Amino acid sequence: MRWYPGGRAGVSSFTPLEAKPLPDMPNMSGDEEGDREQPSAGVDEFREEVFAVGTLGALNFIIKGLKELPGRKSVVLFSEGFTLFNKDDMSLSTRLLEGMRRLTDLANRASVVIYTVDPRGLQTLGLTAADSTAGRTAQEIETELGERASKLRETQDAMRYLSQATGGFSVRNTNDLGGGVRRVLDDQKGFYLIGFRPGEEIFDPVKGQRRFNHFEVKVKRAGLRVRTRGGFYGFTEEEAAARPARRTRVEQLVGALTSPFASGDVRLRLTSLFSGDAGQGSFLTSLMHIDMSKVKFTEDADGWHKAAIDVIALTYGENGQIVDELNRTETVRARGTALRHLLEDGLVYTMRVPVKKPGAYQLRVAVRDVATEKLGSASQFVEVPDLKKKRLALSGIVLEGAPTASPAAPTAPAPSPAPPTTQGGAGEGQANDPDPSSNAAVRRFRQGMRVDYFLNIYNPRLDPASARPQLRTQMRLFRDGQLVFNGRVNPFDPGQQTGAKYMAGSRLQLGSDLPPGEYVLQIIVTDPLVKGKYGMAAQWIDFEIVK
Repeated sequence: MRWYPGGRAGVSSFTPLEAKPLPDMPNMSGDEEGDREQPSAGVDEFREEVFAVGTLGALNFIIKGLKELPGRKSVVLFSEGFTLFNKDDMSLSTRLLEGMRRLTDLANRASVVIYTVDPRGLQTLGLTAADSTAGRTAQEIETELGERASKLRETQDAMRYLSQATGGFSVRNTNDLGGGVRRVLDDQKGFYLIGFRPGEEIFDPVKGQRRFNHFEVKVKRAGLRVRTRGGFYGFTEEEAAARPARRTRVEQLVGALTSPFASGDVRLRLTSLFSGDAGQGSFLTSLMHIDMSKVKFTEDADGWHKAAIDVIALTYGENGQIVDELNRTETVRARGTALRHLLEDGLVYTMRVPVKKPGAYQLRVAVRDVATEKLGSASQFVEVPDLKKKRLALSGIVLEGAPTASPAAPTAPAPSPAPPTTQGGAGEGQANDPDPSSNAAVRRFRQGMRVDYFLNIYNPRLDPASARPQLRTQMRLFRDGQLVFNGRVNPFDPGQQTGAKYMAGSRLQLGSDLPPGEYVLQIIVTDPLVKGKYGMAAQWIDFEIVK
């Protein structure tokens, strides 16, 4: 488990109240009147939608892997939940409800019981130190607190629905999370399953009820409680007596891609970065580092050695649909020193995937050694902002070791984020980096090393007098969720750049006394010309420090 700075958890379980501007206060940001009162509302709503569909997608991924394991299985989900019904966007509510039903149908067919645990504990729902009541009347504060209580119930209702529909239960409104987990474990000790066979007409593809079918079980004896699965879709599936044997290339790759328990014989590291521009639109650039020491090379003519690897990559959008696919076989050839570096340092494989709309995406990749049939897989979750809303946003961060002979930190704008260790696109990785472990795909740096970072800044407000942005940037460094370095706030020099996208970059010197371990670099960009939280954007990237 790792600390995820991109998560939606804040200083408290609920979004704090923000100070309300006075009625006669001028709108310095130039935004519409409706944006003044709660500048973070749109951001919070977007993140809630992203994590709602992201949670369902992650559960789908895990349950599909559990489906091949025998017997009754259990999943314990720790989550603050999400709102299943959105009165302002019924289309979103319909998508989420349909996603929940398909998830529970999949879990029931896979014999998976889902238990949910609300880690917020027992909430008082009153004002906290994070709330600002400035400019609000007593009635407005009471209304806000009432909405907070409603949100608690709504988010818990979604988690309760998920657990009850699969035969589990929900642990909520308690600070004893350990006791809740013990209840889940005790529930595994003994149980009976009672089943029934629906009428064949339900599964008729022409006349059948292909919709979601609910059913209910009641008990007549007093003092008894029953938990049951909530329903099913009216379609059949082929039943297999045992786990299917994966013999073909495609079967093995798909098995590694869709199972969280896939083999890790070939080690992979995946880095997916969001970027975009007006011409190409938004896209994800993914760097996959492959440990080639686990791949079998065969001798070829003139001292060359070659290996064949199968690569498959799927990009999933909300509710688990595939939005892009890559499936190919690559031949890697090397000899002499290049072969030695390839075996020691691995290969970086580059992929670029266009994305047509903002939201949550998950990239899953799998690699197969053709000679030995050894497999490896990796996945990553990425958020894509909506650049069309003209709000301040940042691309992903490219982080790589600085050349040993380079001068001090660069002052010119850095290049647009692009794969620094590969040439010519996917499948043409070269083992020619002077320090491969410090490239953008691996990000493993030695103590005292200099490191460069690059990113794009989107949609800054321009100063009316100079027609230039007035941005400020700050760098922060975390280890295990704790701030270990807080950089100065510096003005951003755009140079000769104009338009809606600005390329930025700088260099940091890692301290020789920084202990080895996992770190997170955070870049914060603020726009003083925009008031409220729309005037700040942050991005992060993880890396490792070694001796």
